[in-house]
Amino acid sequence: MTFELFYGDERVEYESPQVRNKAAALCLDSLLDRLAERRYEPLREVVVKMLALSVWRQRPDVKKVRAIFASVDLPSISEFDQGKAERSKPMFTFGFSVREKQEH
Repeated sequence: MTFELFYGDERVEYESPQVRNKAAALCLDSLLDRLAERRYEPLREVVVKMLALSVWRQRPDVKKVRAIFASVDLPSISEFDQGKAERSKPMFTFGFSVREKQEH
């Protein structure tokens, strides 16, 4: 999963979900693998939204976040020796925008 971060000045940055340790990385990897399965589709947007919110909290000046979920096909050993790289296939995306705070 990659987050595409859009700023008000039209700048775009890319960020991966951040974890604090190896155990958390393993849990996140397992979660993302499961989200790709059809039976978890009802939970997918909620989980992605929670991950996007954690990125947003670190960058409050971001105006829009697009979460891009893709599968990665790794080359075989012989393909790698021939210079072939991994291939990414987008599976689904979600976009989220910031709501401006209304003054009362």
